[in-house]
Amino acid sequence: MAPTRYAFIIKAPGYRRKTHAAKMKSPAFHAEFVGVEDFDEALAAAGTLVDSGTQVIELCGGFSAQEATKLRRRFPDCDIGRVTYP
Repeated sequence: MAPTRYAFIIKAPGYRRKTHAAKMKSPAFHAEFVGVEDFDEALAAAGTLVDSGTQVIELCGGFSAQEATKLRRRFPDCDIGRVTYP
């Protein structure tokens, strides 16, 4: 079954997950975009997203491979990817 709940977490200075967030919904798909300043805030955001049923989380290129691995281990039932650039 194709995922119906997706999220993208963006890490950048000055972002706060409670104020820098957006949602897009349709009858068939739900997407959330969350800005965070650091890994601890990303961990909290991912927990909230997974608890609400998010099936796929993409991390922006500001996250390291190690941070992505930590999130994957913490949330093994959610597919977590990381955007990389050449």
